[in-house]
Amino acid sequence: MPVTRRLVAAAVAAGLAVPALAGCGSEPRSASRGIYALGDATAEDHGGHGGRTGPKPTAAAVHSGKLAGRFTDYAYQRISASSMVLFSAGAPDAAKSWTLAKDGLELADSRLAEVVCGTAADRTELLGALRTSSAALLDWARATGPGKGPAADAERQRLEDASGPVAEAAVRCTPGVAQARLATSFAGIDRALTGYLTEVKARKPAARQAIRVPGAKAYDLARAIAPGAVRARGLGGDLNAPQQAAYAELNQLMVEHFWLTNNYVVLMVSRKGNATDPAVAAGAGMLDDNSRDLMNRLGQDPDTRRRLLTAWRIHVDLFIACTRAGMRGDKAGQKSGRERLDRFRHTQAELLADALPGTSAPAISSGLAHHVTSALSTADAFRGGNPKTLPMLFASSEHMAHLTDALVRSSAFAKPDPA
Repeated sequence: MPVTRRLVAAAVAAGLAVPALAGCGSEPRSASRGIYALGDATAEDHGGHGGRTGPKPTAAAVHSGKLAGRFTDYAYQRISASSMVLFSAGAPDAAKSWTLAKDGLELADSRLAEVVCGTAADRTELLGALRTSSAALLDWARATGPGKGPAADAERQRLEDASGPVAEAAVRCTPGVAQARLATSFAGIDRALTGYLTEVKARKPAARQAIRVPGAKAYDLARAIAPGAVRARGLGGDLNAPQQAAYAELNQLMVEHFWLTNNYVVLMVSRKGNATDPAVAAGAGMLDDNSRDLMNRLGQDPDTRRRLLTAWRIHVDLFIACTRAGMRGDKAGQKSGRERLDRFRHTQAELLADALPGTSAPAISSGLAHHVTSALSTADAFRGGNPKTLPMLFASSEHMAHLTDALVRSSAFAKPDPA
C-alpha cells in the first residue's frame, strides 16, 4: 500500500479524523511505575525495518547534541520562569510563582554548567555566574509586571551586565571562543526573551514568531562552543562530518518540540481548555512552526516532507486530545486516546524509516515511546500540581535524544546538505 494511503488508513483505524482528530485519553496502564507503559516496539512490529542501521554517533557528536539540547532547555526555561513572575505580579499566587520560577532556573543552570564545563571547579564558577544572571532575570520580570518604568529599566541593565561574568566563567571551559562573543551571545538570548515577553504583554501578534528566537540564539551559541567543549573533554569524532553535525541540529529541534508542546499544555490549563483563546491558538501555531522545520529537515523531497508533516501533526493532535481529556476528568477518554497514540506511533515510525534509509523502525518507535510516555506523565503532573513536575520536565526533554539517535543513523545525513 502506498505510504500516503497507509498513513490515512492507520489514522482512520485508530479512530481518528484526518487531518483534524477527535477525542482521546488514557489512564496509566501501570500507575505504580509512575510512567505510562506504552509498549516498546519490536522488529516484528515493523516488518522489514528491523535490520542494520547506520553508524552510531560518536561521543563528540552526542556531547554536541547534548549541548544543543541543554542550551535549548536553558532558553525555554528562562522564558517560562520569567513569564510566571511577570504575569503573576500583584496576584495572590505571586510568591508561589516566584518559587517555582527560581527552582526551574536553578535546575536549568546546573544542567547547563554540567555539559559546558568538564571540571568541578569550572562548573561551580559558571553555575554561580548563571545563578546571578537568573536572579537578575526574575527581578526584571517582577519589576516589569506592573508596567514599564525606571525600576524595570534598571533591572534590565543589571541583567545585561550579568552576561559578562557568565562569559568570563564559560570561556575557561570553551577554548577557541572569544570571551566577548560569549558575553554578546548570552546577552542576546536574554534580549530576545525580554523582547518576546514585552510583545506578549502588549498582545502583539509578532509574539508567535518571537518565542523561538531565544532558543535559536541559544542553539547558535551551543554550536559555537561545541568544538572547544568536546576537545576539552578529549572526546573523539569530527563535528564537521555531515552526519555528526546533523545530531545537534535534530536534537535542538526535538527538544524545542518538547518545550513548545509543554508551553501549549500550560496555556490550555491556564485558559481552562479554551482552544479559541488567542494565546492558546498562538501556542498551537508555534508548535506547528517547529513541526514544519523538523519535517523539512527530515524529508529529502517535498512529497516526503508533506507525508511526514501530516503524520507528525496527527501525533501532536493525539497528544493534545489526550491532555484535553485529562483536563475534563475523562479517564475512559484518556485511556482510549493513549492507546490510539500508541498504535499510531508504529505507523509513524514506519513512515520515518521509509523516508530515512539506514534507520530502524523499531528504534524510531522506541524513541517515540520514550518521548510520548514522559511527555504525558509530565502533562498530568503539571495539571495535578505535582511538586516533581520540574525535574520531570527536564527528564522528558532529555528523552528526546533517544529519538534523535535513531533518526540520525540515516545515510541521508551522511552527505552535506545541497547549497
